[in-house]
Amino acid sequence: MKSRRVFQATAEGRQIEADEAVAVIADLQAVPHPVLVGLANLPLITEPAYDEALRSRLTQLEARIASVMDAERSQSPLPRSAREVFSYSLSLLEAERSWLAERVQVSDE
Repeated sequence: MKSRRVFQATAEGRQIEADEAVAVIADLQAVPHPVLVGLANLPLITEPAYDEALRSRLTQLEARIASVMDAERSQSPLPRSAREVFSYSLSLLEAERSWLAERVQVSDE
């Protein structure tokens, strides 16, 4: 049976990792979102198809939010890093839910 090797980062490696983590948190970078491709192509989509797509996305988003909240609760208590990941993720999901709910409401009038 072979012995298992365990590798650990050096102090320099941990510092580089920490510096990169700070940079990723601090620097705002544009991240393309797939829904923007669909929105840019709205002239190709009928109003009823768009309305249905919005409703479908909102339903899926509600399920995703519930799933993330359940995962967060089931793993409690969480270390700060995990709490922040959940908090940020839920904030993004809730912002999209708000945007979608406004569009679905407007399209029903």
